[in-house]
Amino acid sequence: MVKYMFRALDRMGCKVDPWHFVSCVPCEDQVVGAMSSNEDGDVEVLMCQNHVKNQKNFNTVLTHELIHVFDTCRAHVDFTDCRHLACSEVRAANLSGDCWLSAELRRGNFGAYAHHQKCVKRRALMSVKYNPWCQGEGVAEHAVNDVFRQCMKDTAPFYAVPDSIGSNWVCFIYSNFSALREVVSNSTASRTKIEVVDNPRRNSKKLESIGGDLAPSQDL
Repeated sequence: MVKYMFRALDRMGCKVDPWHFVSCVPCEDQVVGAMSSNEDGDVEVLMCQNHVKNQKNFNTVLTHELIHVFDTCRAHVDFTDCRHLACSEVRAANLSGDCWLSAELRRGNFGAYAHHQKCVKRRALMSVKYNPWCQGEGVAEHAVNDVFRQCMKDTAPFYAVPDSIGSNWVCFIYSNFSALREVVSNSTASRTKIEVVDNPRRNSKKLESIGGDLAPSQDL
């Protein structure tokens, strides 16, 4: 799915060089990856080399982060707006493989009813809580609950939610239904256009200060 996401970015007009756009860095925080943006709106992906367990884990986390990059490409996402962040986190958890049955079984989580949805909400909530703008009492919970049903339906750039054997990996470059666009357009917060550029920050270690997304440990 990683190659698929880079192709989708290319077709959306946000082509990047993976060798420069993605940086592997040692991280102090208990996260495995992050999409960061600076004051100029430059975006990059950081992978925590000391927390990634194996290639499969790396691929899942990188796909998660590239979904956030895709969202910044197609909408004016403000990651200080908890609703914007929550929608992108719901989409990333839903589409990246974070909540595939095999991943949940490794975590010791399993349920017979709507387990995928519960996993998506749990992991989206963890990510939103990492954001310093969303750490007030009940703030993250309210944001995730507010956009959850709407943003679960937004599967771009996929035709449907990918499954673990890849049968739903259908190229879907533009979604006629974009919940993310609706969340952003309905927001009262100021919006900043984020441009995707090759701008690696290879010495970053303290990810909690980064403006953007943080991916929680795959064990949670």
